[in-house]
Amino acid sequence: MNSMTGYGRGSAATEKWELVVEVSSVNRKNLEAQVSTPKEWIGLDRILNDKIREQASRGKVYLQLKIQEFGEGASLQWDESLIREGLKRLRTLAESEGVPFEVNAELLLQLATGLQSNGQIPDWVELEEEILAANQLALDEWVTMRATEGEALKVDLDQRLTELRADVDRIEGFSGNTVKEYREKLMDRLRSADLELDPEDDRVLKEIALFADRCDISEEITRLNSHLDQLSAAMAEQGSVGRKMDFILQEVYRELNTIGSKSNNIDISRLVIDCKNNWERLREQAANVE
Repeated sequence: MNSMTGYGRGSAATEKWELVVEVSSVNRKNLEAQVSTPKEWIGLDRILNDKIREQASRGKVYLQLKIQEFGEGASLQWDESLIREGLKRLRTLAESEGVPFEVNAELLLQLATGLQSNGQIPDWVELEEEILAANQLALDEWVTMRATEGEALKVDLDQRLTELRADVDRIEGFSGNTVKEYREKLMDRLRSADLELDPEDDRVLKEIALFADRCDISEEITRLNSHLDQLSAAMAEQGSVGRKMDFILQEVYRELNTIGSKSNNIDISRLVIDCKNNWERLREQAANVE
């Protein structure tokens, strides 16, 4: 089981260039990959996108590749015409606002730094080996983090599922006494109304039979336990199980709703509320599972 959230970073370098890849992801029902590379490197984003899809099937994934020059060969370059144009526009703005304008070394440095460039970067094919190495390191770290998060999710999901099973067992226990309790209450009401009827009277038996049919939840409990078994099995599977868990949890909720609507027992109604609380926690955590 893997989480859909994670982060990874990888880097590689040549004598002149350093490459850094960062990968992060958040929850999504489907897989959405967003790759950012230098604008000059056309075609590289498709390759990196494919690398992401080899590792994930759900989630929104962001991958950013940065390149920078370093070492003695690195040289910052400024476009003097752009700096002059910037000063001109700043001067015009200051005059229109009635603000004194003075050019000094600090202003020139700030403007030049904002407009600096690292010069022409090489074609990405020349650095393909380093790019793929940095990308793989980032993806490996990202995959490891998602697996670690997934293990933590599974521990919490197992606990919630255990609590839900216990509540379903209690519901089943209370359901066995529902008809008996209804029969006793019915006879008490008849006696309080001075209506002495034989418990074996056909009318009494028919009323009890109709009630038993309306409130019988044995089938729902059987299906509910089956769904919980399927959920437990899905959680033990390898690979992408989030969609399957989501579907099973929808079926679990449907059975809980039916039990709640058919129940005429206050203890069962209270337990259904507890079950729904645990179901909601399960659903929230399952939404993080790939």
